[in-house]
Amino acid sequence: MGFKDFVKAEGPCNFKRIGNADQAHILTHAKQCRHLPRNLKVIASDAAADSGLGVNVKKGGPVASGNAVPKSASVSTPSSSQSKLTHDFTAQGKKGVADEINYRIMQLICCDGIPPHILDSPRWKNLMEYCCRNGPNCTYTPVSSSLMATSIIPNEASLVQKLTLEQLRNEWNLTVTFDGGSIRKPQSVYTTHITTEDRITYFWNGNEASDRSHDAEYVNKVIDKTVTAVGGPSKVASLNSDNTGNVRKGRQDYTLVHSTVLNTRDSPHAFHNTIGEINKLSWIQPMISMAAKVIKYLRKSNISSSALKKDAAESCKLERSKGLISVGGTRFATHYSSLASLEPHLRAIQRLVENGTIEIKANKTVKSFFTSRSDVNTFEITRYQYLAIVGPIARLLWSLESTVANAADVYVFWLAIAATLKNLFSDEQAVSKLGLTSECIQDIIRIVNKRYKDFIDDSPTDIYFSAFYLDPRFAHSNILKTLTTGSTTTGFTIHVPTASSTNNNGILHPKAFQRAKTFLKTVLQNEVDALSKYGDKALLHNLFQTRYHRKDELVEAFKSQLLAFGRNQFPFKSGRNQDTDPLKWWKHLTQDENADVLATINVKIFAVLPNSMPDERTVSEFTRQNSALRGNQSVSTLVDIVQVGQWYKVHSPRVCSRCSHQLVLTDICRLLESLSNHHVDLL
Repeated sequence: MGFKDFVKAEGPCNFKRIGNADQAHILTHAKQCRHLPRNLKVIASDAAADSGLGVNVKKGGPVASGNAVPKSASVSTPSSSQSKLTHDFTAQGKKGVADEINYRIMQLICCDGIPPHILDSPRWKNLMEYCCRNGPNCTYTPVSSSLMATSIIPNEASLVQKLTLEQLRNEWNLTVTFDGGSIRKPQSVYTTHITTEDRITYFWNGNEASDRSHDAEYVNKVIDKTVTAVGGPSKVASLNSDNTGNVRKGRQDYTLVHSTVLNTRDSPHAFHNTIGEINKLSWIQPMISMAAKVIKYLRKSNISSSALKKDAAESCKLERSKGLISVGGTRFATHYSSLASLEPHLRAIQRLVENGTIEIKANKTVKSFFTSRSDVNTFEITRYQYLAIVGPIARLLWSLESTVANAADVYVFWLAIAATLKNLFSDEQAVSKLGLTSECIQDIIRIVNKRYKDFIDDSPTDIYFSAFYLDPRFAHSNILKTLTTGSTTTGFTIHVPTASSTNNNGILHPKAFQRAKTFLKTVLQNEVDALSKYGDKALLHNLFQTRYHRKDELVEAFKSQLLAFGRNQFPFKSGRNQDTDPLKWWKHLTQDENADVLATINVKIFAVLPNSMPDERTVSEFTRQNSALRGNQSVSTLVDIVQVGQWYKVHSPRVCSRCSHQLVLTDICRLLESLSNHHVDLL
């Protein structure tokens, strides 16, 4: 099927465009048209990709730096090491050099946020004329913003998708994340990202459907399109998103049909919602409200802000060198950040108001607050309480935003919150200093217990506890002597008392073993069933073909291997410490015939990304690119720009250095180890 088939195609699509029906315009629309079947969209996308500048331009060959070539050197040979802008057309060809120049202009627009309309500016055209003056490239004609936005960038986005599929061809255990958002136009968009088990993330697509209800059925279709494009459900380990009603139902519906795909929630949102519920407590909310008003006033009043900065500079105190942080609508733990920024400045602001350096005239509420010492004292006490309680939750939340976080980290961080609050609430001196009443403590206990139970115990899958049990950093830790639950009680009790930690046929921590076993059996059963459903694409296919030739043999091997792990026997006893990468550890064991089935399943578990931060970061990039002066951009234009920009900033050349948050985990391990011989109950 060729280009003419798209021109002649008839259907329900009423898309119309002024101008000639040229190939670029038709392909740009065809590859995203909801009324075209998928096979035609693939053809359109491939055809557009073939026209991408990255196909013919040599990657990694930046324009050489240096001054413009003088007239005497304007006629050059192809071998001379000069700027690409001044290569002789007889060697390069006019189109080749134009592509080189346009390729780099495209990267400036997509990677660095230069507005496309600048290409129509007389200053830009003058710049291009100056760069190519008196040289062999003097006939270069700058492209228009329309051509860049409707042809060059969309074609490159199609090429990026094609290259993404090539990168993912041999990848398994992918995590698909998705989230919804909107832009200024206004139009809505659902972004989808794909993360490999090595934590390399690709922005796959942005689906615009402003004229449709974004119900669970629509979300299910968005998921299905993405999963199908990357090779089908057998290659996907998990779906992850926030827990709003439509996406929760969409995830649930998809994973019920495709049972090998694990249904997981975004963990930073769970911690953020815990903080949000604490913010609404009757003894905290007035302080939160007043802090927002104070910071808003000081940031808007230039005179007051200037006076505060001058006083901070004169104080020579390092903690006052940082400014105030406003409450943001989309930042996690934003109230904590805002209150922490206010801490070193509060008493200074009060002093400046009292001596008349800062005069508050426009806001009577803020003025009344600072002129009442009792109000400031009450505010400060509550703020200290808030920072002490919410601080650990906020810091662990930010740690879970990392691309290297795994499911075990989520459980460890919940335990760390419980342990930290246990230490705080059991310290009578600290409680007295903070002025915490028993009612305040019970409020916090109730919220944390409830949120823990909702996220861990009532999760669609028991992946978090199971991953903790299977993590070589914590395997057979004494913390497993008490199996945790999230039952809400009057005390901070997240444990079930157990019998001796070593019994039941030699298994260490038998209750923990049984809980993890229940989850692992479900995962194994689904993967065994997938052998018939997906054939050579199934996760266990290679093991089934090379080592185990019957399903019952594979299941028996899994049972014996899990039992050996529970008993802390060979080959699971070696190579474990707090610095061990659990994914690498289990990957290594996939080559051991005494651990291969269990290891293959556990590689899938530790490959799961427990957050949907790739989508959050992409939507933030949408916001940066979609400023008020560029508010007429469509979703498709923004998606193409951001997709191309992310590819060239991250993947070409690929940058995949894995930062480590081991320092955080080491500190938490020490905290948990100090409690390992005690029940994890806070009161």
